[in-house]
Amino acid sequence: MVVRFDFLSRRSLPRPTREPCTVNNNPLVAGLTRSIACIGISLFLFVSPATSTDFFPNLSHTHLQAGNALLNKGEMAQAIHEFRVAIRLSPDNAEAYSNLGYALARKGDQNGAISAYREALRLQLDDPAYAEAQFNLGYALERKGDLEGAIAAWREGIRLKPDETSIRKILGIAVQKRGGLEEAIAAWREVIRRYPDEAMAYFSLGVSLGQKGNREGEISAYREAIRLQPENALIHFNLGMALGDKGEINEEIAAYQEVIRIQPNNPDYAEAYFNLALALGQKGDLDGATAAWRKGFQLNLQERSRNHSLAPFSPQKGKLAKAMAAWREAIHPAPSGLNYSQFHYHIGDKLAQSGAWDEAIKVYQEIVLLKPADKKAKRKLTKAHHNLGRSLFEQGKVDEAIEAFRLTLQVDPTYVPAKHDLQTSLLLRKTPPPN
Repeated sequence: MVVRFDFLSRRSLPRPTREPCTVNNNPLVAGLTRSIACIGISLFLFVSPATSTDFFPNLSHTHLQAGNALLNKGEMAQAIHEFRVAIRLSPDNAEAYSNLGYALARKGDQNGAISAYREALRLQLDDPAYAEAQFNLGYALERKGDLEGAIAAWREGIRLKPDETSIRKILGIAVQKRGGLEEAIAAWREVIRRYPDEAMAYFSLGVSLGQKGNREGEISAYREAIRLQPENALIHFNLGMALGDKGEINEEIAAYQEVIRIQPNNPDYAEAYFNLALALGQKGDLDGATAAWRKGFQLNLQERSRNHSLAPFSPQKGKLAKAMAAWREAIHPAPSGLNYSQFHYHIGDKLAQSGAWDEAIKVYQEIVLLKPADKKAKRKLTKAHHNLGRSLFEQGKVDEAIEAFRLTLQVDPTYVPAKHDLQTSLLLRKTPPPN
């Protein structure tokens, strides 16, 4: 229950000496006189708040305290009312403006919060005690989408309160998000200078250095963060990616194995299994890649992860059967809804890129068998047959090229390049073209 303060019965106020009434002893007139007096005092208090403060200096503070209590209880609407009464009684009450801004922000009124914070800061611009208002102003501006305004507010808050590490972190993230990598790097280095045991500052520094292309600095920062927080899976994960970009496969594998040790069954870290599978595949360890890929697949069935994780099974020429067997082993038993054709496309494209057209054709044919209406598969199969024919033609194997071109037209009778190449091949063989 909210206790209301009774302005007219406050016991601490001095009471004027009452003289006996000598004008009129009529009770009706006396009552009317008292009513008029009450109305006059009330109007004085509420219509002229600035003047009333001189007479009741503690009233604004009382409402401020009431608002703070309501704020702590989560009763935002009543807290906002109390802060506004406090401001009305004392228009220069910067603390009331600041707390009003906080309550309005909690209610979702970011515009009102911004106005209140700015008024508080107008009244107490260079007071370090109001750095919090600058920080909160930054939060409100960020929620409104004004990142530049938020950064300016946080910078000013840090000027007033240089030791506020949490805001330095937020400022670093904000300028990094904006693309100001140099400023972000400087912000993280300053946090580290002040607080050398702050692991996540090293982590964020590593992210910024990585975005700038400084791979050595990125890796060094992650390693220092791991020294401070050895059980942080996210740092190990980022270290693994940085090492992979640098081509240090053995260390990359070790980093992802640490992620898996720390978070073995967390779906958020399924990507660590997929990346590990990729690294093991590059090392030629298809069995290890299969086991890692299978576990990641069990944790996360999202299409993006599935597509990414096909890379460990990319076949080289002549190794199609082994790659296909490894992939099928990885997905066994296959969950419902698996898009098998996605893998086949991947394998077929890799074979085609390596010039293994005959093996690529087998893969695309399997897609067509799985999905007869798949137009994409038919286009790829058509081109694979055609490219195989051209490859054979260039090797002087004209009869085999002719057969490949004919197969191309069986898949797509309208494919003009195959028609032209077939006619050319038949002419070279001195065989009249078919009617």
